[in-house]
Amino acid sequence: MRQRRPFSEFLLAASMLILPSVVAGQGPRTISIDIESAGAATAISGRLRAQPICPRATQKCLPVFRELEGTVLGTHSLDLDPKTTWILSLEVDGYWAPEFTIAEGGRDAIAVTLIETATIVGRVRLVGEAVERPDRIRVRFTPSSDHSMTATAVVSPKENQPGSSPRGTLECPLLEQRFECTLPAVDLDLRLEVDGYAPHYLWDQSFEAGKTHSLGPFDLFAGASLIGVVDAEDPNRIEDAVIVEMMPRLMTPTADPAMIARDRTRVTAAAVGESGFFQIRGLAPGEYSLTATLAGVGSAYLPVVTITEGREHELDEPLLLRPSTRIEVFITPPLDPYDLPWNIEILKASTISRGVRERADSGMASLSGSWVSGDLPPGNYSLKLRDDRASKWVNQEIEVEPEMPPIFLAVPYISVEGTVIVGEEPVRADIWFGGRHAEHSVHLESNEDGEFSGHLSHGGRWPVDVRFHEAYTVTLKTVDVEPQPGKDVAIVELSLPDTILTGEVVDEEGRPVPRSAIFVKGKDSGEENQGTQTAADDSGVFTIRGLSAGLLEIHARDQLLDRRSEKILYTLREESEDPPLRLVIGEEITLSGYFYHTGQKIFDGLILAVTAGVHGTSSSVRQGRIEFSSGRYSVNLPKRPASVFAVAPGYAAKIFRFVPTSAGDHNLNLEMHPMGGRLGVKIPPTALAKPEIVRQVHVFHEDAFIKLGILIVNLRAEFQQDYGLLALYPLEAGHYALCLEDDCVGGDVPAGGELVLSLGSLKKLNSSEISDDERN
Repeated sequence: MRQRRPFSEFLLAASMLILPSVVAGQGPRTISIDIESAGAATAISGRLRAQPICPRATQKCLPVFRELEGTVLGTHSLDLDPKTTWILSLEVDGYWAPEFTIAEGGRDAIAVTLIETATIVGRVRLVGEAVERPDRIRVRFTPSSDHSMTATAVVSPKENQPGSSPRGTLECPLLEQRFECTLPAVDLDLRLEVDGYAPHYLWDQSFEAGKTHSLGPFDLFAGASLIGVVDAEDPNRIEDAVIVEMMPRLMTPTADPAMIARDRTRVTAAAVGESGFFQIRGLAPGEYSLTATLAGVGSAYLPVVTITEGREHELDEPLLLRPSTRIEVFITPPLDPYDLPWNIEILKASTISRGVRERADSGMASLSGSWVSGDLPPGNYSLKLRDDRASKWVNQEIEVEPEMPPIFLAVPYISVEGTVIVGEEPVRADIWFGGRHAEHSVHLESNEDGEFSGHLSHGGRWPVDVRFHEAYTVTLKTVDVEPQPGKDVAIVELSLPDTILTGEVVDEEGRPVPRSAIFVKGKDSGEENQGTQTAADDSGVFTIRGLSAGLLEIHARDQLLDRRSEKILYTLREESEDPPLRLVIGEEITLSGYFYHTGQKIFDGLILAVTAGVHGTSSSVRQGRIEFSSGRYSVNLPKRPASVFAVAPGYAAKIFRFVPTSAGDHNLNLEMHPMGGRLGVKIPPTALAKPEIVRQVHVFHEDAFIKLGILIVNLRAEFQQDYGLLALYPLEAGHYALCLEDDCVGGDVPAGGELVLSLGSLKKLNSSEISDDERN
């Protein structure tokens, strides 16, 4: 209890506050306080204290006191400035009383019940090092009947109401990791906090008035933590057997079994208490997936939980355990177009890698077209239906629920016949209607005469990939497939231009680079815009037939040393005898290092480096990622300045300019910060109609810049269709601008806040005035 101040001091302070109101002709506001005791004591003394809340930090505000000698029980009053908000408290030895807020225009009468106190003592063991050694511990308490001692309750605490069980916060000195405090002698839930460490929870604690209670030694773990509640349709089944697991997720999509197996060793788990509460401590910043399971009851799954440094996170909703179920699938027609059973595959989102689906179940349907899965936990899945030729006929999102009805799949199809011709020559090829890697793809083959036949799911316009036996693929983006009038077969001719693109890949000294990869991308804006990939032979020579004439972007990559040529622009013409193209894989540097925070390595993240094109070449985009085994990132770059975008889950992304200083490799360690702000890009309907131009908008920060399209593709930025808002990854605080050539709109991204910039402010976007260099 604080030492009481002399009564004369109270009179001076009160007069200083009340007098101005009286002088101004506004009488003081009288607050009536009715005090009673939950115990039998009657002859006790104390003090009423009213602390003003100053609207300005520079304003001099003094508290008002009233000494209550002899007894505090009964009705008392305080005269307060009516234009000020006050915090009213009662100080009585051996008793606790709640604080009340007296707002302008609020209540004029308050009922206070004194509650006898008990003493708590404890010893804290600090596990791990926070920023500095603490000198105090906070003890937050709420009624044990609420079980509301959570992060949400701390941020937005409920106010004590007359007659309700008490809640509040104590600040207790921490001396040599020991502490002592007094609190209300009732049944309470406790949350014990030390800055930089995860809180410790004690539930259903009973305290006897006038007694000292030992909380015993307990551990506080440095770092972030997660709390939540697990629930079930039968609450009595929630018990210690429930296990909650958090598995780190990798930012970069991967299906590498070794990488996935290695990451599974980083799982953090916690048991669940009787009330369903759990806490997982000692978490590093990053993205995690969360799974709760109870044998014989069911499971719950949350695909992404983002953890930032040094704070406790709370799940918005309970994890509801639901039983696994089996799904029934009935397919019409029961057999595929080639009179063979259908193949079914059920996929779910990977618990490890963003953007990757893992197989949950698969099998072959019966001859009658039916199939039953194994036990599947409730959640979102995708159902794929394939024929015997690996064609993908159905790709359907399904929500698996307990006791869900059967799934009926109707798979109509039409017959198709045709030929593949390059110029006037029929060729043998593999054909994918829909695209070789598309979610809906039908695979057919042409013979030596270029003839093919088969079945498609529907007529209309199809993109088609044609892969030649020389091991390259040409894409036809618009092929019309429609049965002729009166016939049930569509006749399709896949006609490719009589073009030949030849070239060689060499190093800077003119020596061939064998087996190098060749990448070709069409740059014309028409519907025949194409792309392909092939490989040079042992002499570094390559030939590609059948590409549409027009402007192409071409580059090569040395697959052994991971070096690349510049992206050059080349105009391909039909029936042309242009000299062979020469792609030079030049000298590169390697930028590498570690992501750090407060001296600790960060083991997940990626880095994008963009160098501007030179001498008619396009810009180069390189991506590197942090290797979990070493924590080191690396990315190869042309030897010229680059804009670098570095991101790690749980931290603010960095955009900065990198200028190489020598021909050798460069080491650059990056300090990441947990506090960032969001940059939102408002895309009005007029801009949504021009996605190609929107992707050319640059995001500027200081002297670095990166295209909006590059961030969208590599980071899968969240787009809210209803609001036309693109939410980018959290960025370090600072000034940012969106620019289309010299037309810009900008502002400051605050730490922990948000800046929204509208592309509708860019005049060149609305007028579509953009240079060819900018499009490249």
